[in-house]
Order: sequence, then C-alpha cells, then structure tokens
Amino acid sequence: MLLGAIINILRLKFKPSTNRNIMIFGNNIVKIYNNPMEALHEYVILTEISNTKHLHFRVPRVIRLVNSSKHSFLVMERVKGYNLEDYIIKFLFHKSKEALKVMYLLGMALKELHMLDLNCKYICSLPISNSEIKAEIIQLAKRLNSMGIVDFRTYTMISGIVNEMNIDRKLFSIGNLHGELYFTHVFTSDNKIIFLDFHNACSGPIYYDLAMLNISLYVSLFYSHFVSNITSLIRSFLKGYFGLEYDDLYTQMKLVELYVALREILAHIKIINSETSLITCLLYTSPSPRDLSTSRMP
Repeated sequence: MLLGAIINILRLKFKPSTNRNIMIFGNNIVKIYNNPMEALHEYVILTEISNTKHLHFRVPRVIRLVNSSKHSFLVMERVKGYNLEDYIIKFLFHKSKEALKVMYLLGMALKELHMLDLNCKYICSLPISNSEIKAEIIQLAKRLNSMGIVDFRTYTMISGIVNEMNIDRKLFSIGNLHGELYFTHVFTSDNKIIFLDFHNACSGPIYYDLAMLNISLYVSLFYSHFVSNITSLIRSFLKGYFGLEYDDLYTQMKLVELYVALREILAHIKIINSETSLITCLLYTSPSPRDLSTSRMP
C-alpha cells in the first residue's frame, strides 16, 4: 500500500517544538506563545467562533489576551470532557461502537465549522484544483526522491496513481480550516465536539482538514495492526461530513492524504535542517570524534 509506505516515513519524522506551552489554573487554561501575532490570531478566531451559532460543536471561551515583552498569554476556560483518542482505543480494543457515532458527529461538526461566516484574514497556500494538487504531488515526490527520502520505485508508483485518478471538485470547496486537525485536538463534552488549538486556522480548501484528521489516525502507533478498523472510523467521519458514503470519494481522499503526507514530510525535513533546529544544535555542540578519543574518564 503506497500510502502506508509514505505514512511510515511520516511516523518517523522529528516532531519540532511548537513554541507553545499550556498551563492549567483551576477552571482556566493559559496558552503561552513566543509569537504575539499567532496569539492574537487565535484570540480573534476563537472569539469570532464563540459569537456565531453552531449546533454540533463549540470552542473554549476566551477570557483575555495578555502580552509581555517576551511572551503572549491566552487565558481560556478549561472545558472538561472525553478525548477522541479514548473512544478510538475502546473501539480498537473493545469493539465499542460509540467511536463510530462520535466520528460521524465530528464530520458534521467540522462541516459546520467550515461553513461559518467568519472574517478570517489568513488564506492557506494550498492547491485549489485537481490539476494543481496532482502537479504538487509530483513535485513533492520528485524533491523527496532527490533527497533520498522517497526511492525511485515509490516515486514511479506515485506518478502512475496521480495520472490515473481525479479528485471530486467538492473537496476543493473553500471553508474555514482548523489548520491542524489532529485527533488529539478533538474531544467531546455534553454531546458536542470540542475543537482545540486554532493557531493555524485559515481559509482554504476543505480537503486539508479532512486529510489531516485521517493522516493523524494513520500515523498513530496502532496503524499497522488496525488498518480495517481505522478505515471504518474514517468512513463514519466522511459520512458525517458529506451526508452520504460512496467508494469514489473515499478513494479520492487517499490521493489528497498522499499530498498532505508528502507536504508534511518535506516541511519537517526543512525544520530539521534549519540552523535553529534541535538536531543542528546538537551536531554543533557535540564533541568531535577526536575529542572523544582523547577524553579521559575521571
């Protein structure tokens, strides 16, 4: 399975620091940012979402934004509930069907979020047509092949699949993207979906959030053992979003997921190779082989 091979690469990626920390004070949560513009962006998005009407989800209520010379602090209510991950684990190990209902609800909630009338000033730089995304997949695969991350056989398979498959235009509909929809950023409370972490929220094609949620499931440690079960969860999620279920859409999502996976791999490689990355810092501060050979134990 081609996507499975790409996911294995993505699973091994270095996870960089987000420069955001969380502190809990009673019924409040304080999110700490190094970037004041990022803090302001999330503050505005959460405030705007809270002022709109929605049936299937909610977001933490923003209390205040505090700026200092070095950091910004976003104070929010602490919403208590159940992690999406808990439902998934019960489904995978105990066959609990509740996770399928929650994934269906998540699909409905995400569609509602995408369709809200928000004044989002950030526009994501993503392909917005079938021809654009197919060209991007080829370019990403070619770059990763030149870097030795994707071998020539896999690159050839990617090219063949891209040439054979097309993506339904409804996946390119523009909406309010969460921007970082990992399953760890979702939980439930009072029969509603709770979305967290809107620092990457933007306006863009809806496929990005759909694919990111699916990718986050694939790269979990359970993927290799529960492929068919995860497929059932994703089908429930897509059915909740689109109101119907058919094989063509599910298959087309695989091509979109491939694009997102390749994009994430390349992005993290760039971060790893940057001058300020942890790995680069370790390389520059590590003793040389000569130093190690001449060192003496105390």
